[in-house]
Order: sequence, then structure tokens, then C-alpha cells
Amino acid sequence: MNGNFEEAWADIRQRLRPGTLVRNWSANKGYTGGEFRINEVDGAAVIVRSGQMGDERRVSKGDFQRLFAFWDAYN
Repeated sequence: MNGNFEEAWADIRQRLRPGTLVRNWSANKGYTGGEFRINEVDGAAVIVRSGQMGDERRVSKGDFQRLFAFWDAYN
């Protein structure tokens, strides 16, 4: 992913709208079955929920920033 993290975070916040359905994915296997829904996006986190999770889960901006550091190698 080219650019800096703040640009990527702005892009994530713009694309992931409440109600968006995201399919589970792995770099090794592609789509793996299952999905989760975006419940909310704010300046600090993306809040998601799936039937398998039960409760909502907050994925913080810091979590995204840690992944950003090695995303190109993972992908």
C-alpha cells in the first residue's frame, strides 16, 4: 500500500460505511467463508459485528496502523 498511514486511514474511513458487509479473507486462501458487518466508523476505530462474534468488536486506529507497517509483505 503506497502512501502514508494517515492517507490510508482516511481512505478506510471513507470506504467502510455502516452496513457494509465484508467477507472473511486470507492472503493464502482467498475468501474463507463467513462475513462481518461494519456497524460504525469514527476517528478512533471501526466497529464490526458478525453472528459468530456475538458482541461488537472495536478495531482501533492503532490496530490498523500496526498492520499497515507490513501489509505489502502480507498481501
